[in-house]
Amino acid sequence: MLDSLATQGIRFTFFLFPSEDTESMNNLLELFYFAGDRVDYVIVNNPAKVRTNLFRRSNIEAELKKFGAKELTLPVVTSITLLAIKRAEAKVGRKLSLAEVATPGASHLELMLAGEMQWAMQQMFRQYDAVADLLVPEQQVPEIQPQPEPAPKSVRSKHAMLNLGE
Repeated sequence: MLDSLATQGIRFTFFLFPSEDTESMNNLLELFYFAGDRVDYVIVNNPAKVRTNLFRRSNIEAELKKFGAKELTLPVVTSITLLAIKRAEAKVGRKLSLAEVATPGASHLELMLAGEMQWAMQQMFRQYDAVADLLVPEQQVPEIQPQPEPAPKSVRSKHAMLNLGE
């Protein structure tokens, strides 16, 4: 199937979710050996679920990168926000979209928690822009340049520092 689609200029994009589980990693390796460079790859890292990543700096990661694999890293949302989302969904009797929970004033979440969801969405949008060529057909990829990561702000006190140890 992959070869017949390739003759028409169509490629699959495989989303890979590395985990701590060796069986899962073996499945990922078998999939890679089967598909090789006939498909595109997006590696989806989920730091909230994977604490010790067997995949990082492994041979398979290096091979996937040689084939042009791109990465997404899911932002970690606090458990307080996740619980608030579950409560809001129970209250309305349905699942809520990210846009619904991130909209200030929508009364689903407190303002600070909605702000956290806005931050998470902004992190994802930046990454989606970077992998747009693997997510949508080439003719539909917008000409907008991806937004750079904001520069980290240095944390400095506005007050003079005293050294009381001398």
